Amino acid sequence: MAKGLQRRRQGINLLSGPGLSFLRVCDTFNRTIIRTMKGFVEGWVMKAITANELKTRGVASIDAALKDQDEAFISVRGKDCYVVMDVETYNRLRVCELEAALYQARQEIADGKAVEESVEEHIERIKKL
Repeated sequence: MAKGLQRRRQGINLLSGPGLSFLRVCDTFNRTIIRTMKGFVEGWVMKAITANELKTRGVASIDAALKDQDEAFISVRGKDCYVVMDVETYNRLRVCELEAALYQARQEIADGKAVEESVEEHIERIKKL
């Protein structure tokens, strides 16, 4: 059995190994993709809040839009311009972004693309760019 599966079954944090954070990121991406595709099949469309509605109803319009879904558009003059989401959704997306960056950095180190140098050497190298 793979190390990652053993750790997952034992309840150990998935961030403990170099490739394990990638599994967590993929799992989150897969759940998001499945949820989105299921929504398209069922005819789900992300709720849009007009700028005028937001102006008149305020936060209540956002609360109503987020009641049944994770995100909602804010449209200005008929064009979707912004997306609002609750803090839990934002934090989940932020964790995914950070874990993906960590995975990418570990891959670059494994591929020998990293540079090990002192602060002074680093500053000098950046000045030359």
